[in-house]
Amino acid sequence: MVVSDSHTFIFVHIRKAAGGSIRDSLLPLSITPANDISSKIKSRILNIERNYQKFSFRHHSPIVDAIKLMPKELFDSYFKFAFVRNPYTRLISEYEFIRRRPDHGRHRKVIKMSFDQYIRFQSKRFDAHQVNMLTDAQGNLQMDFIGRFENLHQDWALICDRLALKNAELSHRKKAVKVNLIDYYNKENIKLVARLWKADLEAFEYEYPD
Repeated sequence: MVVSDSHTFIFVHIRKAAGGSIRDSLLPLSITPANDISSKIKSRILNIERNYQKFSFRHHSPIVDAIKLMPKELFDSYFKFAFVRNPYTRLISEYEFIRRRPDHGRHRKVIKMSFDQYIRFQSKRFDAHQVNMLTDAQGNLQMDFIGRFENLHQDWALICDRLALKNAELSHRKKAVKVNLIDYYNKENIKLVARLWKADLEAFEYEYPD
C-alpha cells in the first residue's frame, strides 16, 4: 500500500497486476515508509501502532488497514485506487512466478503442484481474491477508481491526470511471460475458477478470455 499526504491518495497494491511498476512511480510521493524493525514489530506483530504515518504497511496491505488507522474524514477525502486483473490470467501469472523463484516463500510447495492443485491451494488465501483487498469489513468496495491490468496504460494515464503527475511512465519491472490459456485450462478447471473466484468475476466483470 502507498499512502500520500501530499497528493492525498491511497494505492492498494494487488499482486500480479502491475502493482510493482505503479508502486515505483508513486513512492516518491508517499509518506515516509516505516520499514525499520521497530515499526514492523509495533505494526505487524504487537499491533499497537495506531498512527497511519508511522505504521509499517505491507506492500500488499488491504484497504481495511487504512480504514482502521486513518481518521474517517481524512480517509474519505483521499483518492483511493487499485488495479485488478482477470482471475484466470492472474492465477497463471502467479503460479509461474512462484515456480521460477526458488527464493519465494511458497516455491517448495507450488513447484510440486499441478495447476489444478494450485487453484485449490490459492483459493484459500485471503489476498488471492482481489475483492478482499478493496472492501471494508462489510464487503463494500472502498475504491474511487479501479483500473485494469488489461487496460494498464490508458487507466494509468487517467490516474496521472487525476493526481497531476507528470512524466510518470511505468517501469517494466517484471515483463509478463506470454502463455497459452489452453495449456492450463480445461472445461473442469474453468468452472472451478468460476466458482471459487465468483466474487472477483462479478465485482470486476471478468470472464474466461476467448
